Amino acid sequence: MHNVFVYGKLRVCGRGFSEGKSEAGKQATNFVLAKTSNFLYTVL
Repeated sequence: MHNVFVYGKLRVCGRGFSEGKSEAGKQATNFVLAKTSNFLYTVL
């Protein structure tokens, strides 16, 4: 029973971690896109 509880907690943590990573990746992508468009706007 104890092992099942630990396994469940690990699965939830793992899922939260992967979701957090994708969220951070989206924000990083938006940041890069904003920087790039600002750069192009300044150049043009």
